[in-house]
Amino acid sequence: MRVVGGYGLQYDAFACFEQQGIKDIEILERHTGETWQSKPNDWFTHGKIADYGRGKQIFLSLKYMVRKNKEKIKQEQARTEQVRAETFVQRGLV
Repeated sequence: MRVVGGYGLQYDAFACFEQQGIKDIEILERHTGETWQSKPNDWFTHGKIADYGRGKQIFLSLKYMVRKNKEKIKQEQARTEQVRAETFVQRGLV
């Protein structure tokens, strides 16, 4: 569930994550296509625990998560620049 500026997950889910050896938590925003990634430990270090009537939850701000799609864009841009530089060298333009 997204809350203003972050997300909340059921507290009990983290025991399952640990049992299954899950190292990364990814949250896909269906309406935007964005994927937010974090570590389970980030939720305990930076998150806030609350119960708003649906059981104990941990809430984590987006500032402690990585926007995965944004990182992919950066990687693709870096690769494009690398290919462009290699092309200039191959053509003797540098």
